[in-house]
Amino acid sequence: MTSAPKTRVEVKNVKTLNTPDGYAYNCSLYMDGEKVAEVHEEGHGGAPMIRFSSRTVEQTFYEYAKTLPPEPCDFGDGVDREPLPMDGEFLIGLLVEQYLEDKRLRRLCRKKTLVRMTTDPPGTMTVFSRPYSPEYAARLRA
Repeated sequence: MTSAPKTRVEVKNVKTLNTPDGYAYNCSLYMDGEKVAEVHEEGHGGAPMIRFSSRTVEQTFYEYAKTLPPEPCDFGDGVDREPLPMDGEFLIGLLVEQYLEDKRLRRLCRKKTLVRMTTDPPGTMTVFSRPYSPEYAARLRA
């Protein structure tokens, strides 16, 4: 029995700019390692402009996005909300946010050690002002 091929979607070359309504960004969209689109978000609340390399690729991307599970909707206020259905624009926005968060964490890790403690609230980490090393990690685990 063969399994369905897995699609890998990622953004690269993300450039951001702060605007009065949030941030604008430009990026390249890749599917399975191949560049398939240029994305431009102007940062004023509208949908991003996406220029796909072909209609077939565009259709494949949007069909793939529909297969993903809904995204939990949590504003941190303890109110249960309906999950948000996934679509192409929402997926790109999430990928850009993850890219920027990964970039921020990589920058922090150059000179500091980040640790996720069991007592830390979800989405937060404890930061030690010392570069990571195997010896330091062993000391923290002790």
